[in-house]
Amino acid sequence: MIEKMIKEAAEIPGGCYVAMFTDEFRAGDNSELESVAVAKVDKLLELRVFNSDMEYKVYRSDIGREFMTRVLRDADDDRDTFDEVQMLDIDVPASLKESDGYVRATGGGRYHVPITKIDDAKVKMPDVP
Repeated sequence: MIEKMIKEAAEIPGGCYVAMFTDEFRAGDNSELESVAVAKVDKLLELRVFNSDMEYKVYRSDIGREFMTRVLRDADDDRDTFDEVQMLDIDVPASLKESDGYVRATGGGRYHVPITKIDDAKVKMPDVP
């Protein structure tokens, strides 16, 4: 099923892509999209294909989860922005050693977030026009 989604994304005329894998970030034009995404589909988390008229997004929240799709067409949507949920996977044991509002992500990054209790923490970022 994901291979079909990738093929549909690759067929978008004049498209460019951004692909986020567990181990790398790739961007380019659609000519290489299918070979890149299919070869690393086991590590693919998000694929976005854009052209001047639309965005096609294939994504999943974690490895082993099902892929979902979203299609936004400029002609059908008069907003300049749209809401998108971003999740930070906090490494709780490593974060307990931090101070001054910093947490560690399971991927190793260090982030300053406005929370004091880190167990099952969620931070909602506002949609800024």
